[in-house]
Amino acid sequence: MRLNFDFIAKGSFQTTADGQRLFYPNGMLGKSYIIDSEERYQRLFRQQKHWGLAIMALISLLVIGKADGRIILFAFIALNLLKQLVVRRTTRHMPVSATRYSIGHFLDDSLPLHKLSRRKQFGLLAVGSLACASLALLAASGWYPDSRHGLVSWSFICALIAYLALRALRAGNLR
Repeated sequence: MRLNFDFIAKGSFQTTADGQRLFYPNGMLGKSYIIDSEERYQRLFRQQKHWGLAIMALISLLVIGKADGRIILFAFIALNLLKQLVVRRTTRHMPVSATRYSIGHFLDDSLPLHKLSRRKQFGLLAVGSLACASLALLAASGWYPDSRHGLVSWSFICALIAYLALRALRAGNLR
């Protein structure tokens, strides 16, 4: 099974009502650029995904405590400056669009929660909360080795409940 990290890059792109693809390299704070070809779209999408994965790796190193925070901060700043240079070079000849970033459009594409029933919304909130609690307990077990056994046990219990709730949601048992 191959992991799909497309969600990292999806927020940088939107399609207008007339089918025109727009690229927002800096999200809602920057300009939008008109993408003129499928090849350019694929290249930009891959590029955004790789930047996101690199930033996630830096944050993961910081969270698990395997690297000094100052080094990670320096790497994070350097990576973002490099990203801005590459984005400016990439978008230099692309036409600028007057269309602003639409958070509603992003939420409709990425998180269509308004189309779900209240029970399913609550179920997704519960699954997400349990998954976060599981990860937090697992991370805490690294910082508190004396209580590692109990924290890891609770982490697995939270993960199991989240998994079972997700299966119930997928099976349609919550209407």
